[in-house]
Amino acid sequence: MRRFAAMLGAVLMMCLVAAPQAGAALKLYEESDFLGRVLLNKSAAGNWNLTGGNNDEASSFNNATQLDGGFWHDSNLRGTCVGMRRQTSAAWFAVWDDNKASSVKLGSYC
Repeated sequence: MRRFAAMLGAVLMMCLVAAPQAGAALKLYEESDFLGRVLLNKSAAGNWNLTGGNNDEASSFNNATQLDGGFWHDSNLRGTCVGMRRQTSAAWFAVWDDNKASSVKLGSYC
């Protein structure tokens, strides 16, 4: 019985370590250093066009999810893609990518 309990405890511990963090999300921010409006806040896989006042406005991101992602300079995942690997962030974008995000995908890399 002890051996079973120890194995069960080890399995549960591995599940806890591998489980995504509650509230983990991909967020795009309007300004560098994760400041300004949050233009996108997603935690599940999918793809989205940034519309209205959110298009061509992003300057930083935080991807706290367990999913890779990317943003594209054009809508419908077209044009240049900038990768956003799982559990990474960028406090600012390169000059040629700043204020260019028009569509986003979470669930796979560029």
